[in-house]
Amino acid sequence: LWHLGYAEEALKVNREMLELGRSIEHPFSLAYALHHTSWLYQYLRLPTDALAASGEQIRFAADQGFPLFHATGIVYEAAALLLRGHAKASLPGLIKGLDAYRGTGAALALPYYFGLLGNALIDSKRLKDADNALNKALAVAEESRERCHEAELHRLKGEIALSAGRGPDRAEVHFRRAIEIAKAQQSKALELRSVTSLARLYLEQNRTSEAQARLSEALAKFTQGFETPDLQAASALLAELRN
Repeated sequence: LWHLGYAEEALKVNREMLELGRSIEHPFSLAYALHHTSWLYQYLRLPTDALAASGEQIRFAADQGFPLFHATGIVYEAAALLLRGHAKASLPGLIKGLDAYRGTGAALALPYYFGLLGNALIDSKRLKDADNALNKALAVAEESRERCHEAELHRLKGEIALSAGRGPDRAEVHFRRAIEIAKAQQSKALELRSVTSLARLYLEQNRTSEAQARLSEALAKFTQGFETPDLQAASALLAELRN
């Protein structure tokens, strides 16, 4: 639902899932529910909610002896710090959680987790390390065929290209690739993020009409979730482009 552009419905279903997980007195189900709650809040870029959910997840998983959910809880807790703008502070938790997760033998969602690490490294100005993390994420996605976060990985590669001074052309290639993938997967959420990054690039290049057209088209696909950070950022950028 989040990928398809229905943030409010995603939160509603998540609340129902979490209530059910608490009511049936089945510890593994509750740990699984907390894991996906933390994940959804991270998608939505809601750090306070993500910190609360991941903190409960870590405590519950430790109490019940669920190493996998304990590991992902550490990842989501660190990712919430990243959402709050504390990139450097998030790195130890991301690395620790990712190592613990891989130590269980799990491999699902590794492109996503490597992407979070890459994002934190970008924001920490460690661009070479960020590039390595994202290249690893893309390689894992290629090997496993788990491509549901590939658009975001290319968007982040574009952000690295800009930060590293590799030229706007290379960044634009990554942003366009991210948009293409997101559209093919019908992920309006990841499409909007990528279009927003591309529109910011166009604004810097004085290509305001192109930026406005792209962003207007992407935002028009949404009917809810206008209070979420991604839509607020896109709407604010569109307002800036129109002035």
